[in-house]
Amino acid sequence: MNCNIFESLISDYLDGSLAKPQADQIREHSLQCRGCRALLDEVREALGMCKQEDDLETPMLLEGSLSSILLEHSPMTCSGFEALITEFLDGFVPASAYHRFEAHADVCAECSSLLTGVVYAVAACHSVHTYEELEAPETLFAELVKIMPSGRRHLRHLIAARLTALAASVIPTKTQTASWSLGTAASIAFASAAFLLFGF
Repeated sequence: MNCNIFESLISDYLDGSLAKPQADQIREHSLQCRGCRALLDEVREALGMCKQEDDLETPMLLEGSLSSILLEHSPMTCSGFEALITEFLDGFVPASAYHRFEAHADVCAECSSLLTGVVYAVAACHSVHTYEELEAPETLFAELVKIMPSGRRHLRHLIAARLTALAASVIPTKTQTASWSLGTAASIAFASAAFLLFGF
């Protein structure tokens, strides 16, 4: 075994693909030749360094971009389709989601019929809201008229009667002194002025 043959067989030797007689010759030559032994050690060390797995940290921005690419190009699920129906009908779906939405509607008959049903329901609600005028039944109208107050005059009379009753309960029927009469008259005058200035 000479050095040239040794160099040509190093990789096969380290891979373990050499036959036993050739592997023995390589070992024997590496023990006798210092240069080939150093070369064998260098190659073995380089292979060991290549086999080491270093954990690389992926930047957050790159991870977010990769996940968004995966999401944009993955097929849409039925739950995702249902979640996008209102945005689709309002026209607020981005282009990538729009194409995935349409592709899913072409493939999934159940989601396609769901979309059709929602479109018909929205159209029906819109037509009822826009074109139908509902009139109250006459019986309901008659009942409302019955429970309405008969007029402002009746309400004023009711308030006046209550105020009169309140005043009668506060003011005693027999005044005992002149100062009591003066105080009562001043209170009534003050209350009347307040009602006239500020309203009831």
